Amino acid sequence: MLYLKRGEGRPSPLSTIQKGEKMGKKAKQNEAGYDNNGNKVEAKTSVLLCVFVLAVVVLAGILLILLADCYGWFTFLEKPLNAAGQFLKRNWMNIWIGLISVALLLCYLSLEIGGAVFAKKRRREIEANVVGSVPISRKDFLRDWDSAPSRRGKNACLDGTSFGYKYVFCSGVYVIAEVDELNCCLDAVFIGSSSVGACCSRAYAHLSCKAAASVSVSEAVHAGRELYVVFVPCQAEYVNEVKGTVKTYLERASELIGLENR
Repeated sequence: MLYLKRGEGRPSPLSTIQKGEKMGKKAKQNEAGYDNNGNKVEAKTSVLLCVFVLAVVVLAGILLILLADCYGWFTFLEKPLNAAGQFLKRNWMNIWIGLISVALLLCYLSLEIGGAVFAKKRRREIEANVVGSVPISRKDFLRDWDSAPSRRGKNACLDGTSFGYKYVFCSGVYVIAEVDELNCCLDAVFIGSSSVGACCSRAYAHLSCKAAASVSVSEAVHAGRELYVVFVPCQAEYVNEVKGTVKTYLERASELIGLENR
């Protein structure tokens, strides 16, 4: 707040702004090494002073080394150094083995940590594809079904480096569709569901042409048609309702596409 004495007029906003601009300009000049008149201010620390300080430090170091050599200040280090040298000569093989072992251990840890970070990233991407109802091609789905950690004899679900659609458990509806190049869309081939969290495993059984695969999916696979799978996750009690809604939606969509092409 600005207080005015009696008899003084109120300062205009323009004069106040101009005064602030001048003060800011002077502050910037002072920070840049200029005085209030705009003249450049020379640095107080000269180059000669820096050279003098450096020379003093170097001379002091040389003097300390000469004094230590004359009075034997470093003689107490001779015995420990000699003992260390003899120890290295006697046990050089064991030391090399230890260093190599440590290097191998560090490499193994780095690979495990890198694999865990990569697996965590891939798990997030795979879960996002399932939860987000992203169309997944059959090739990508089978490729990312399992990162094959079970060959190590570990529990794959507890292994930090495992990832794949095999380890995504969700209830809901899954739609296997083929590409309709004429209409530039996906045409449903099979609609399945699971209320026990086995959507991914059931879709895998169809897309890999296992014993439980549907006839329509098997024919599309053997014919070489491009297939996709789309997941629609939901709660177990709403699976039948969501499945009916998906079927109705796809039937209406097919009818609309057919009417547009007439």
